[in-house]
Amino acid sequence: MKFKLTPLAAAALLGLSVSGAQASSFDGIVVFGDSLSDSGQFPDGTNPQAADFNLSGTRLTNRTGEDFDGEYGQVATQFLTNRLGLGPLLPSTSVVRNNIGLEDGSNYAVAGLTSKAILSSIVNELNIANPGTAYDPDNDTGSIVANPNFDDTQQPSPTNPPYLRSKDGYLVANGGQADANKLYYINGGANDFINLIRASNVTPTSLNTAVQEASENIGTAAISLANAGAKNLVVSDMPNLARTPLAAGVAAGLPDDGTRQGFLDGLTNSNTGFNNALGQYIDNIDTSVNVVRLDVNRLFDEFLADPEIFGFAPNTGNQLTSSCFDGSAGTCGENPTYGINGTDPDPSKLLFNDAVHPTEAAQEILGDHAASFLIAPQEISLIPQMGQQFVRNQQAYLSRQADYSNQVTAGGWQVFGRGGYSQSDYYQDLNTARAEGEGHQVTIGGLWRVDDALTVALAISRAEDEITTRSTDSKYESTGLLLSVGGSYTWEMLNFSAQVSYADLDIDAQRGVKLGQHTRLEEGSTDGSVLGATFKVKADLLSTDSAVVLSPFAGLAYSQSKVDGYEESEVTSTSLTYGDLERTSFTGELGIGLRQNATSGFNAELAFVREFDTDATEVSMYQQSYGEDARQLNFTGYTPEENYKRLALGYRLGLTDALVIDAGYNFTYGDERHHNFSLGLAFSL
Repeated sequence: MKFKLTPLAAAALLGLSVSGAQASSFDGIVVFGDSLSDSGQFPDGTNPQAADFNLSGTRLTNRTGEDFDGEYGQVATQFLTNRLGLGPLLPSTSVVRNNIGLEDGSNYAVAGLTSKAILSSIVNELNIANPGTAYDPDNDTGSIVANPNFDDTQQPSPTNPPYLRSKDGYLVANGGQADANKLYYINGGANDFINLIRASNVTPTSLNTAVQEASENIGTAAISLANAGAKNLVVSDMPNLARTPLAAGVAAGLPDDGTRQGFLDGLTNSNTGFNNALGQYIDNIDTSVNVVRLDVNRLFDEFLADPEIFGFAPNTGNQLTSSCFDGSAGTCGENPTYGINGTDPDPSKLLFNDAVHPTEAAQEILGDHAASFLIAPQEISLIPQMGQQFVRNQQAYLSRQADYSNQVTAGGWQVFGRGGYSQSDYYQDLNTARAEGEGHQVTIGGLWRVDDALTVALAISRAEDEITTRSTDSKYESTGLLLSVGGSYTWEMLNFSAQVSYADLDIDAQRGVKLGQHTRLEEGSTDGSVLGATFKVKADLLSTDSAVVLSPFAGLAYSQSKVDGYEESEVTSTSLTYGDLERTSFTGELGIGLRQNATSGFNAELAFVREFDTDATEVSMYQQSYGEDARQLNFTGYTPEENYKRLALGYRLGLTDALVIDAGYNFTYGDERHHNFSLGLAFSL
């Protein structure tokens, strides 16, 4: 949509620098759209030496600062990019950045673009149909940032050109190829309808034509990127323009004889028609391509149902959809309390900055909404890790008991109990935040030394574990029982040991979804299981009668953790349904052990561990908001580290010949950290 800028003066004189983007789970992001996504294509100010000149450019949201005269706030795509660790999101065709020699960014969105122009910014080479005249969206093609101050009554000049900057569309400039490792974001279509409103041409025929053309253009944009190789798309539905200050102002001027309501109903119906038609185009994209849709209208419903939890003012008298923060353009009624000239100016209390553009507070929620779907696989894929850690802790307990089985008389029994506490740090791609695990475990069991060579053991454990994420306040809890059977066999200086374990798990999930200042909890529950097995061989280099036993060892461990698919309990704009999760681990280790061979004494092990199965956990999920029309999304999540080290320390204290207290500490460290502290009691019968 159009907005006024003063003519460019001396942008080429500016000499500033900005930091580069930092990649995350995707190699980058590329954005196409209109003013809802434009991160600064147009200059903000005319004189580079002036205090009010901002390199960041103009964005269609409120200004920041104590007096609201600083830089413009961020738009949704910038918040999304920052949440994913891919920021900053810079404009692709900025005249200011180009004039001072800064690299172009990857945001092709431009304020005012119609759906046809958005498609052209992707698929067409640059072609100006009539150079020297004003921008012609029907015939000019490519990625174009037109001068909004220029019209055909003026003569072009260096300070007032028809076009600020232009270049080939994205796919043309990139040899027809889209990068499979990048994330592509598309929004658009609203300007097709806004132009009808401003031209007083809202009729059933014009709206129907706009629905068909706009949905085809945005749908074709998504299809073109997918056909060119894109594997991950985010496509926003169009918000309902009937619930904007622009529509409210126009409707107020219409007679209340059905004309007013007919106008609003026409916009609402065309919005539904556009989004349904867009969905049909998306259905034509190959299922190997992830297409995340953004149900912004359901999100808007959630705003209005309880605006105060999001930090907005109450929707008294429909003030959130009928008033704006800055009414200086004369296209919306400024809010008398929270407007820029109100009694308590505060854009964060309002949804709209002007007639159609959200405030920065609303933009943040829109960006968080999109980010929630892309962060979810990283979080959900950590759930199987709780079962993996449960089994590893149990296996470590039994291994400690087996190391001292020679202190049980042949043919004798030993019963034992053990309590443990574990703490984990998962360094995953959760917007640079850690996922932290914590657990408690109780084990009871028995050991039978069949003869001088053979020992068998049985143990049962109960554990409660949880993983929390620092950036989203998510919490995933697991409670379960685990049964382990093990044994060891000694032949001369060699000892062979093996264990098999199985656990049933009950899992409760609370996925935190950050939406501006509000965090929503998407809850669900499911079941899981873990199967594990270990084999270990060690050589006692010193006699078992020696005071100290030195034992190099090698081991293999296998575990398979499964989590049944589940639904988050309430259908919202952010809720998801998940398919089954499975994580398989197969490790090998080499190490050395040292222990005092006495009723009381210390013991230690140091091992170097190699994970042979380093495939990322696959997560399949569906957006509940779209019901039966939801598209299956297949993302990769948690990826285990390939190499890490394991350190075990312990001390046994013999209270009597038959009664022993055993304290232990296990630490695995690499990119992740796992700590386990345990205290046990063993009694020989």
